[in-house]
Amino acid sequence: GSALFDVLYGITPPQGRLAETWPNTMPPTLSDYGTDYHASYYRESIFVGYRYYTTVGTEVAFPFGFGLGYTDAEWSTPTLSTSKIGTTKGKTKIQLHLSNNSDYKCAEVVQVYATNLDSRDFNAKKNLIAFKKVVVNPGKSRDVAIEIKASDLAHFDTDKNAFVTNGGRYLLTVGSNVNDDRFCLQLTVDGVNDTVDRRA
Repeated sequence: GSALFDVLYGITPPQGRLAETWPNTMPPTLSDYGTDYHASYYRESIFVGYRYYTTVGTEVAFPFGFGLGYTDAEWSTPTLSTSKIGTTKGKTKIQLHLSNNSDYKCAEVVQVYATNLDSRDFNAKKNLIAFKKVVVNPGKSRDVAIEIKASDLAHFDTDKNAFVTNGGRYLLTVGSNVNDDRFCLQLTVDGVNDTVDRRA
């Protein structure tokens, strides 16, 4: 009761974010679901939740990572500490500034999604690779730094039976949910891209 009081009166900002996608309509259920009690068929492959909706470009009611509050922070344009890293132990930092010009506390969840622009594998369009919750007091500002490692960009290569990070160009989308393409940064990973082409 006291926690709800604090949220309703703006003492504490709402900080919850959706951990799933809410579609506009219920998707059709596979006809073989529940008919075989000895096996479960995962025909969606890697395209589960937001990975499906963002890849096929379907509009949804509420996207993954969505949340509301009494106010929105003002975001500065993010920058990368370095725009080129290696495939093994390389890392970079996304840095930005959040300002709260309102009379209430503000809670933001800065989310970073990656798209492999040179991918030859069976990948979803976007993958959540990092996030950070930030609470900014009224009239205050905060600097935000999110570390991105090469391993955060890895995918599972079935031929190698291991997680690998391919060299090439990656688009990093920074926003408040998976559909919020507020800022886009390009990161180059220096290394080989020897994954078998499975796009066909």
